[in-house]
Amino acid sequence: EEASMSYIGRFTYDYMSRYLVEFAFREDGSYRYAPGARWGFFPVVSVGYRISEEKFIKDNLTFIDNLKLRASYGIVGRADFGVNLYKYYMGSGNSYYFKDTPASQSGMTEKQIAVDGLTYEKSHKLNVGMDFMVWKKLSLTIDGYYDHRTDILVDGGNAISSVFGMTVPKRNDGVVNNYGVELMAGWNDRIGEFSYQINGQFSFNRSKIINMNEEYRPYDYLERTGCRVGQIFGYEVEGIYKNQEEINQREVKQYLSEVRPGDLKLKDQNGDKRIDQYDQVAMGYNATCPEIYYGFNLGAEYKGLGVLAQFQGVANYSQVLDTRSVYRPLINNNTISRYYWENRWSENNPNGTLPRLTTLGSANNYNNNSLWVTDASFLKLRTLEVYYQLPDKWLR
Repeated sequence: EEASMSYIGRFTYDYMSRYLVEFAFREDGSYRYAPGARWGFFPVVSVGYRISEEKFIKDNLTFIDNLKLRASYGIVGRADFGVNLYKYYMGSGNSYYFKDTPASQSGMTEKQIAVDGLTYEKSHKLNVGMDFMVWKKLSLTIDGYYDHRTDILVDGGNAISSVFGMTVPKRNDGVVNNYGVELMAGWNDRIGEFSYQINGQFSFNRSKIINMNEEYRPYDYLERTGCRVGQIFGYEVEGIYKNQEEINQREVKQYLSEVRPGDLKLKDQNGDKRIDQYDQVAMGYNATCPEIYYGFNLGAEYKGLGVLAQFQGVANYSQVLDTRSVYRPLINNNTISRYYWENRWSENNPNGTLPRLTTLGSANNYNNNSLWVTDASFLKLRTLEVYYQLPDKWLR
């Protein structure tokens, strides 16, 4: 059985369309929290100042159609995680041998301890912006924002020693910061019977993990804390072993799996002369979502005949290749691409840029590494429309 309740309110004040103030709030209650801790209050306040409504603008700078400064700050909450996290409960588990003829008897064990002070995840959002229009043709909107997320529910096990002896519940310890900027600009004009428009949008967002109850890592470069959300980690590729002699002569040894000619040569990051899980580093951008989104529209019309094109693009975006015919051909009956076939290492092609072919797999080659982490940026033509608008007199 699930139950939730919300109270929502908003108060606005407008003085001569010049000074604008708004206060909004919501108070949420959720069954996911313990009695006495089920309610969360989340306020928002925003202000605006339409400078273009001032007399000195209207009288002296008539080409300015709109100039507005605005700012807002608010908190929002989230409670869409699992249920009963605040409860302590027992369950079957473990066993012991009893009686003269020992027989195993099942017992009870602690399954979960209650989360102390379980609360809503919160996002503290600050936004400042400006709206601007001149000559009734050029429009511009600029927004800058900062999002401080706190009380994110993360695993608690990494923050508690294993000597504790139980499954540690999740805790509201996670903290992530986001900041960015959004821009929108447009120009719409008409010259006689010819009209045209150019509009564009751009947004940039970067995240940083402040705390995630990260497990202990022996080297700083292995830590996820301080990185972007979704940051890719992997091995840095220095080349491909051309022959067995090169493998034997290399002082650094790889312990991921048996090394054979045609395997990737990975970089030793910590100088211990061995390649293992401690040699992974951050590479590329995050694989969760692009840091940059942008797009633009181009349109023109003359006497009813027009064209409209919409472009969309992303940047600062990385992905680990999962094209099976390129990434791991012949494994699990995958096919092989001509590109891989022509560029693979082989005895006849010792200078190949891709690893050897195998049907058995190889931990040296088929992992997250700089060869497979690729730039996923793109720019595409999303829509192209050509049209003719029939004259009104024809329709009448």
